[in-house]
Amino acid sequence: MALFSTSGKSFRERKLRYVLKNYLKLNPKNLDLYFSAVVHTSYKGYGDERGTYDRLEFLGDALFGAYITAWIFTKYPQKNEGQLSKLKSKLCSRKFLNTLAFKLHINHLIYFSTRENLSENSIPGNTLEALFGAVYLDQGLAELHKLFDHIIKHHINVAEVDKQDIDYKSRVIQFCQKHKRKHRFLTTETDHKNGRDFFTIALEIEGFDSVSAVGFSKKKAEQQACKLFYESKKQEFEED
Repeated sequence: MALFSTSGKSFRERKLRYVLKNYLKLNPKNLDLYFSAVVHTSYKGYGDERGTYDRLEFLGDALFGAYITAWIFTKYPQKNEGQLSKLKSKLCSRKFLNTLAFKLHINHLIYFSTRENLSENSIPGNTLEALFGAVYLDQGLAELHKLFDHIIKHHINVAEVDKQDIDYKSRVIQFCQKHKRKHRFLTTETDHKNGRDFFTIALEIEGFDSVSAVGFSKKKAEQQACKLFYESKKQEFEED
């Protein structure tokens, strides 16, 4: 790729350094940490059996969540607790982090071995969080916060994000995938009233009570069922 046409070192190292320098404004000290952050656990050609990727993602997720919480608390003194919670959910959601990862060209760095396209799963956002964890271990909290400041200033339109509705279905599916819980949507009833079709959809998630909702389409009913489940388990989602 012409994007990574710098001389010297291996191609793998060159492209990692290029993205870190040009999009994250970082000069890494311990490059091995960053390599561990971009190698998904599914990748068979390289990896750390100790689960470094997952551990870095866990760390980065907590650090980013704490930063966003403090930042929006200070930035928006007029918002109440519920409004702050919703904004944090949007900024820390898998969907948003995936979008952010593509903006920062993190998708070019990821090594993975799944049949899915990167745009169809949560790996890019998870990798971005793993990189946050690597930055913290490599350069400390102050430098990580400088990175967060840069990302918010140059790559996030918070006002636009705040206007967006939460994609409850995506959040529920990602929750199930992360916690390895089987889920399914069942059409339990169909009806036709006043010229319109109505569908009752039951969301069944392993280990939880079934949740049902009605909509003018199966898609809308599924989304509503996911919203009901999300709101009933909001604490778990906030901690996820």
